[in-house]
Amino acid sequence: MRSLANTINRQLRILRFERHRFYQGDMELKNAVTNISHDLRTPLTAILPTL
Repeated sequence: MRSLANTINRQLRILRFERHRFYQGDMELKNAVTNISHDLRTPLTAILPTL
């Protein structure tokens, strides 16, 4: 029984760690897309009024 509990706890720690890594990666991706979008939009808004 103790061995089963240890195995389950170990798997839960791994799952929590992987979920945390996924969340961090997802946030980094969203930030990168936001920054790229901003970098593209800023010059375009400066050009548009002159056209």
